[in-house]
Amino acid sequence: MDVRYINPILSAVRHVLRTTMGVDVEMGPPRLKDRPTGRSRAFNVFVAIDLSGSTEGTVVLRFPNTVALALIAGLTGEDARELDAGGYDALGEIANMVVGNAKKDFPHALARMSTPRVGTEDVLKRPPVLVLPFETGRGRFLVEVKLRAGPPAPPRVPTAEDAEVSRIADAILG
Repeated sequence: MDVRYINPILSAVRHVLRTTMGVDVEMGPPRLKDRPTGRSRAFNVFVAIDLSGSTEGTVVLRFPNTVALALIAGLTGEDARELDAGGYDALGEIANMVVGNAKKDFPHALARMSTPRVGTEDVLKRPPVLVLPFETGRGRFLVEVKLRAGPPAPPRVPTAEDAEVSRIADAILG
């Protein structure tokens, strides 16, 4: 997997958790998930976002319940005692912020993001998957990544609107 997709994710995880929840994270050694796995007991809550366009694949944030509840509380400012619909929405928003922040720095930053899916099953069942472990003062969580370059974008055909914008810009700039 190309490091040009991984580094933006690492930066986004750190940035989003620090600025929105005041949580500092340290990344542990990455590993490759090279065989199918089943449901994880430890990291039993996931949020998955699919990407399409110039970047294709999936980014999954996996949390133990305790870390998920702590991050929900950090985002909402309210005590989170159980995972409910509002908590799932908060986790989806965290994933949206991470992936949205990262995708702007992907090569050919024209990727589209899906709506976050929150659940308890393993969504990246077909290896290889890069697993990035993160440690916080509230516990450990994982970011699983399976991304690749999408098909090249077709050349853009200039429109009449483009010509009008160019004409106006030329008139203003001389």
